[in-house]
Amino acid sequence: YCYEFPSRYCYESAETLVSYITDYEVKKEYQKRLEELNVIVTNAEETNAKSSVECAEDNLEYYWYENALEKVTILTNEELKDSLLERLDIVKETLTDIEQEKYQTFKVFNYILITVIIGFIIYIYRLHDKEFPDKFNQSYLREIPNHYSPSTVTYLFKHTINSDSVS
Repeated sequence: YCYEFPSRYCYESAETLVSYITDYEVKKEYQKRLEELNVIVTNAEETNAKSSVECAEDNLEYYWYENALEKVTILTNEELKDSLLERLDIVKETLTDIEQEKYQTFKVFNYILITVIIGFIIYIYRLHDKEFPDKFNQSYLREIPNHYSPSTVTYLFKHTINSDSVS
């Protein structure tokens, strides 16, 4: 099964199962096959990591970067691992620059939007903020025109005289 679908998980599972074998000759044969399988799995992982890094370089998105980083970190070949990690560092710097540029554009757009909204509010306020004209077109009399007594004024307004107006 592991030869048909080589993976690190399958290799480690097979290694665990081989460790349970008690017959020395059979165990030695399976360990030899495990060494061959380890080479196949390592080559598959290296090929997969290289293609993932190339995909991350072509598609500048965090999903592809994280996917490639995950596949590179499991490699056992340190030279290849270091070279691929250097390439991924460049991808990460590029992604960071793109993100900063998008953030700056977003900030500028928000400032412009807020300015337009405030301008629109001020325009609407000035357009519709008008004082209603008075229906009373005569001049206001703030003081009583003559020196009438309170009882006279009460009579003029209420047409009655009571004890409050006299006192």
